[in-house]
Amino acid sequence: MAEWKTQRWEGPAGEFHGSDPEPVRAVRWVRVSRPAIVLGSTQPAADIDVAAAGRLGIDVARRRSGGGAVYLHPDDSVWVDITIPHDDELWVDDVTRSMLWVGAAFTSVLGQSFPVGAVAVHDGPFSAGVLARAYCFAGLAPGEVTAGGAKLVGVSQRRGRDGARMQCVVYRQLDPAAFAPCFADGEISSAVREVPVAVAPVAPSALLDDLLAVLAR
Repeated sequence: MAEWKTQRWEGPAGEFHGSDPEPVRAVRWVRVSRPAIVLGSTQPAADIDVAAAGRLGIDVARRRSGGGAVYLHPDDSVWVDITIPHDDELWVDDVTRSMLWVGAAFTSVLGQSFPVGAVAVHDGPFSAGVLARAYCFAGLAPGEVTAGGAKLVGVSQRRGRDGARMQCVVYRQLDPAAFAPCFADGEISSAVREVPVAVAPVAPSALLDDLLAVLAR
């Protein structure tokens, strides 16, 4: 079984998300140097008011995986990038079930921070809507993790003939009011403030170490 490579990366969100990491078994902990709103690969740019983001000191970037926008913060969020090659035993051809193992790994790590049974991997259909298409944490995809019914781990994926890249985010704390004004649609902006999001006040380095230990098994 191939070992997992590890990397810690720090810098502007746009610089990392514009990269194309090698499709090998790897876990990368990404710490953005400035707050950022990261749009999904096919999300309309018009969803975000760039001028409003600038006034708030928030960068606007785009990732290579799908889904709605995700807020990243140097200290309040933990972004984990996971890659596997196409011939990896963890590769699953069924896209709807291809991220369940990622969610299971995060559940093993984060479950100890919550009451027994509170943390679970979503294995049902994708729960979407207008709000979810604009804001990642308003929807729920197979493989994502909930705690007490609120999303705890957001996961998006980019698949190709060489491998897959899973991009995951966990919040250590979150104040939606800090980034909700970045959404151009006033109704979306207001709704984002009301979306329940579970947080896990864990040390990023400990989260990464524990995640690697689970994946190694």
